[in-house]
Amino acid sequence: MVLQAIEHARPNDKGRLQVVLNKEENDEDHLLDEILENYPSARVFEANSRVKGALVSALIACQDLDLEMPLLIAAGDSFLVHHVSHYFPKDIRNLGAWTTAFRSSNPRWSFLSTSDEGLVTEVAEKEVIGPFATTGIFLFGCGLDFVKAAEWVLVNNAMTSGRYFVSTALNYFISRGSIVGFNEIARSDYFSFSAPADFLRQAN
Repeated sequence: MVLQAIEHARPNDKGRLQVVLNKEENDEDHLLDEILENYPSARVFEANSRVKGALVSALIACQDLDLEMPLLIAAGDSFLVHHVSHYFPKDIRNLGAWTTAFRSSNPRWSFLSTSDEGLVTEVAEKEVIGPFATTGIFLFGCGLDFVKAAEWVLVNNAMTSGRYFVSTALNYFISRGSIVGFNEIARSDYFSFSAPADFLRQAN
């Protein structure tokens, strides 16, 4: 599953692949060895279970990156049917952030409130504020801007169920008037395995 997620989100030749693994899971399943066998140039970090959410994991992965470049963040327990480049705009430099979303009313996801122009006006975790749920895959126009947004989330202690989520960082860009866009994908284009039942079926 992790290798599938990496393959569908791996950067081009100019990008760098950085992966954060749960230390306990790596000790049990030797994921690091599998990743380096398939992606020798990847840099892999370990984080213990005390790390409070994907946002903090993403910050760990930002170490030693060129933060002037665009930054893609993708979860390791989900992937899209095509490579992420198929879904994102070619030029992200004038945008704050971008994500993909599908129609749902299941509160397990993070949700977008959108404008008539098709821009994101608010993001909420585990709260249905609109018809679109995010895939948990986010593209930022500049890595440094993501770091600033993540710091904003941490300073404001914007947690959900005791964890910090990457989706919450989009509200930083919105609050500052930056463009946060999205495109709708078919639910069948998104595979998530964050819950045990997902291995048997894909729930709406």
